[in-house]
Amino acid sequence: MTTSHGDYYIPEPSKWPLITMLGVFSTLLGTALWINHFAAGPYIMLLGGLLLAYIFHGWFSDVIGENLSGRYNAQVDRSFRMGMIWFIASEVFSF
Repeated sequence: MTTSHGDYYIPEPSKWPLITMLGVFSTLLGTALWINHFAAGPYIMLLGGLLLAYIFHGWFSDVIGENLSGRYNAQVDRSFRMGMIWFIASEVFSF
C-alpha cells in the first residue's frame, strides 16, 4: 500500500524498525550476560549480531529497490540529502 500525497512518495509502513529494536536489544542483553558470566550470553549476542546483519541487508535492499523502481523524484532525493546534511551537522555541532 503506497500512499501518494501529490508528487511526494510516502512508503508503506515498514517492519524494519521493530526488528532493529529486537536486534539491538538482543546484542546488548547478550553482551551484558556475557560480561556477567552467564552461559547463554555469547549466543544471545551472536543472535543479535546476526539479526542486525539481516536488518542491514533487508532494509537497504528495500530502499535500493524503491530507488531503482523510480519511486523517488527530485523532491524526495533532495529531502534525503538535506536530512543527511542536517544529521551530519548535528553530529559536528555535538562534538
